[in-house]
Order: sequence, then C-alpha cells, then structure tokens
Amino acid sequence: MELPKARAVLPELRFVDSVDSTNLTLQREYASLPDFSALAAAEQTAGQGRAGRSWVSEPGASLSVSLLLRPKRTEISSLITLLMAISAQQALTELFDELTVSIKWPNDLLIGEKKLAGILAAANPDQSVVVGIGINLSEQSAPETAVALGEFVAADFDSVLAALLGKLQKNWLRLQESSDTQWLIEDLRANCSTLGAEVRAELVTGESIVGRAIDITNDGRLKIESDQVHVLSAADVWHIRR
Repeated sequence: MELPKARAVLPELRFVDSVDSTNLTLQREYASLPDFSALAAAEQTAGQGRAGRSWVSEPGASLSVSLLLRPKRTEISSLITLLMAISAQQALTELFDELTVSIKWPNDLLIGEKKLAGILAAANPDQSVVVGIGINLSEQSAPETAVALGEFVAADFDSVLAALLGKLQKNWLRLQESSDTQWLIEDLRANCSTLGAEVRAELVTGESIVGRAIDITNDGRLKIESDQVHVLSAADVWHIRR
C-alpha cells in the first residue's frame, strides 16, 4: 500500500500488509527506535485488547497502527492512552464532520454506544511507551457491540491514517514541550461519553464498582460516585445507561 497522504505526514512510517501485532512488534524493537516511530498494518493475526483479550483485525477491514513514544517527563506516560484517544477523536470528527465520535474512558472510541476503535499502551524497560489503536473501517466478524466507519461514511485507510498521525504528532509535540496538560484534560472532558453515565467498573483486583461517572481529574483519572467517591487510574468500564 503506497499511503501517499500518511507518508506526507510521516515519511518514516512503516507499513506491512499483515503482522501478528503492531504493538508487539514495536515492543520487540523498542531499544533501537527513535521517538514517534510508527508501524501500520492492514491485518493483525494476534491483535491485542485490554486484559489479554483479542482484537479482531481482518484483512482490509480495519486500520491498525502503533507508535513508539519517548516521554521527556515521567508524568506524561500515564496520559499517553488518553492522548491517543483524544487525537483519534479529533482526527475522525474533523475528517468526517457528520459523525459524532465520543471517548469511553480510558481507551475506546464510540459511535453511539458501539465500539469503533480500541487503544492499548504498554511501557518498555527504558520508560518508552508503545501505544496502538485499531479502528474499524468496514464491517467484519466482530461482536455486535462493534461499529465501523464504513457504515456511515466512505473511509479509506490512507486518509484516516494521515488524519490520525497528523493530529497525534501535533498533540504529542505540545505535550512534550509544555508542562501544561490542562488542554488535554479539558478536551477529554468535553468529548467523553462516560461522564454523566451510570457505569460498572471492573478493577484489576476483581472488585466491581457501580455508580455514576462524575469527573475526570487533572491527571486523567475517572471519578465514580457510588456509596463513596472512587478515583480510578485504570479499569474496564461499561456504560449501563446515560
């Protein structure tokens, strides 16, 4: 795939037709890669989701791209998943102004209540971070809770990838060069459909919290009000109702 639009944004972009996982590939190569190294693929044979789940990525039906990021400050690392979510949401809504795409904290993009994209990040031993996103371009054998861009708009791989890389590059530079992160949190709050929803959060400890999502803190954590206010750094979150 030539990808002229995407390579105009990032000439060093690597593309493969098929790979086990774009995230795993960059995690294997991290020691030799510079900041903002990107690998895109039209198919993943072992795509990853949160908590060890698989991510469906059939040939030509989705866009998978991962980046190796090298934060200049340690506090940036915890914001990288949210940065990818915000950048992808901005890119898609600017590219397709007829779409309403929202963020489900911390790592999904939704159209309505159906999942359009999923994000996964992993830290490397040298404190660099690999972050990847999978975006459904057309319908595939995914769960009924999934949705694809092609159900609403004419979405091609190159245009979507170029828009995403351009927005992410701009936002990453801004995050790296300034200690101000309030712009990122404000954008997240404005476009996060989790806020105001009744949710169920499954913690890594196995604990389940049911309550109302009331805020996102200035460092990106989710506040849920139930019998008390819980502040979550990471969890699997399901919207029960809005």
